[in-house]
Amino acid sequence: MSSYIDCDTHYIMIQSRGIWAYKCKNPETGKWCSRSCGTRNLNKALIVISKRLAEGKLLYPDGYRSRGASPKPKYDRRTFGELTENYFVHGKCPIEAGREKRGKKICLSTLYTYEKNKKAKILPYWKDEIPRNITEQMCDRYLLSLPDLYGITRSSANTVFGVFRTMLDQLKADGFIDSNPAAGVKPLANDTKEKDVLTVEELHRLFDVEWPSKIAKTAMKTAAHTGMRIGEVRALKGEQIQGLSIVVDASFSRIAGRKEPKNYKTREVPITQSLKDELMQYARGDDEYLFSIKGSKPISVNAILKNLKTALKRAGIEKHITPHCLRHGFNTMLISHNVSSTIVKSAIGHSSDAMTEHYLHLKADDMDAIRAVQEEIGN
Repeated sequence: MSSYIDCDTHYIMIQSRGIWAYKCKNPETGKWCSRSCGTRNLNKALIVISKRLAEGKLLYPDGYRSRGASPKPKYDRRTFGELTENYFVHGKCPIEAGREKRGKKICLSTLYTYEKNKKAKILPYWKDEIPRNITEQMCDRYLLSLPDLYGITRSSANTVFGVFRTMLDQLKADGFIDSNPAAGVKPLANDTKEKDVLTVEELHRLFDVEWPSKIAKTAMKTAAHTGMRIGEVRALKGEQIQGLSIVVDASFSRIAGRKEPKNYKTREVPITQSLKDELMQYARGDDEYLFSIKGSKPISVNAILKNLKTALKRAGIEKHITPHCLRHGFNTMLISHNVSSTIVKSAIGHSSDAMTEHYLHLKADDMDAIRAVQEEIGN
């Protein structure tokens, strides 16, 4: 056996039984590997080596790998729980960071809700599973088991599964799985009941009875007359009342505090003079909350719900009504009075592909059309 060393390319040429070969170090393992040139001629052997160097195949010619090199990549063996530890944690969540890079936002309240679902209903089932071992059949069984497993409705189960699917999407984006096994799973049939709404006569009865808290009563009256979300009502400050309109530019939640409204769009909602007079009774300063005891923090959602429940009972209304039902009822009344869908979307604050402006503004005639409905509610 003879040898020849090339110091520039870091391989050693050897000749065994007349056939030239070479040895070189595998940069992945640090071990020396032997490869044949398939010729007894030194010049031809050098040509083979030069060609393999140019093609990047000195170690693995024609795709061949030695027994010492693994033919398959080494997959990450961390569990689902370990890989998703920071999911939905503000400031650490890769999903949040990814949306921000795309110019989108995810509010803290949404992160908080997702985190609660992750800890309570997703991790107990999946935390010890290796993501690459999760199949579509496993995901389907998980979705089917959710209602019985946690005593929730099918609609809530779909919501939880949506969070789980989002987590798998991120694992795919990070390269931990090749595809999302939950992508093809069909949702459960929706079992959400139709939202109850109050008639005009029931609204009159509701606001004619005495409420435990006058602040809560005016807050709910504002929701019924404007279709504002409960977070938008709670965030209301004196500076937002401009003439016979409310500029809805903020919402309030327990987690995020005062923030931008849903869909991140400011809109103008008309109000009647009588509602404005009632609202101004609670105005302390332009920068203080209207529906608040001290002005620094708005009335809680729980306080509003307790007051609403008591008032409904006193008014003899047996329907299941929430603050959002008042918003839904206002939307329904506008439509029933033939107010155009474009005006309704502008007033209510629904998203629309056709309405991309940051500030949703209504014309004077549109305002009058809405006030006509508000007058009917208020009388």
